[in-house]
Amino acid sequence: MKIGNRIRFLRNQNKIDRQQLADAIGITYHALSKYETDERQPGYDTLAKIADFFDVSVDYLLGRTDDPSPKGTQHVNDDEALEYLDELHKRPEMKALFEVGRKATKEDIETAITIIEALKKKGGGEGE
Repeated sequence: MKIGNRIRFLRNQNKIDRQQLADAIGITYHALSKYETDERQPGYDTLAKIADFFDVSVDYLLGRTDDPSPKGTQHVNDDEALEYLDELHKRPEMKALFEVGRKATKEDIETAITIIEALKKKGGGEGE
């Protein structure tokens, strides 16, 4: 499938008219029309804006893959992972702990776990 077909397909699938998409990505209606009919090819910046707008990969727009998912996107179907995400969302202190831990070394994390476990024992297991 050509770039123009992909753009038109995504636009129609999302029930967006040409003018709406053109306005959203900062190009003219005429330019978008030329892209959709493959009379012109969008530049990299425009391709990136279209991909971002529809939350698809540039590779999908270029026809290099039929998977529209942006590269690096992982679909979370794991119940345990969803539970962790829910906990991060509900408890700001957990989110703060996660943010600090993102840049920590493995040894730092192991030390932090030891400290937290000791605090839990000292406090009678509160927070469980």
